[in-house]
Amino acid sequence: MENYYQRYGVYPEAVLADPIYGTRTNRDYLKPLGTRYSGKPLGRPKKVTKTNQAELKKQKAQRREDYRQRISIEGKFGQGQSGYDLGYIKTKRADTTAAYINSIFLVMNLLVLLKIFFAPHKVLFEELIRKLFHSPRSVCFPQECYLKR
Repeated sequence: MENYYQRYGVYPEAVLADPIYGTRTNRDYLKPLGTRYSGKPLGRPKKVTKTNQAELKKQKAQRREDYRQRISIEGKFGQGQSGYDLGYIKTKRADTTAAYINSIFLVMNLLVLLKIFFAPHKVLFEELIRKLFHSPRSVCFPQECYLKR
């Protein structure tokens, strides 16, 4: 939170985090900062009445939208763990572990950029990869396969 504040000069509007981080202590920390926690409220659900029905519906829609944003984040972590062995890091020092993790996410983001920029030009992309790596064999396009080890 403090790093976000130092970078942008304001606290974020909402924190999209796993439900395990939705403790009362964390929520109490966020409240004075004006930051909303994206998960379900603690305690019993409020009784639906005619006066609060619209507000409860709006809150439920906001939680659903927050959850939808988290799906892509969790998907990237899953891709990193299964496709890039992010769950099996065997480095010993903290700085090399951080560098390893950062390089994995860099590669995953580069593949997204390749897909965006080269999707209309699949043949050009394959030719570029062949020239860069001096590979006579066919190369798979990022959207069709993971990197082969």
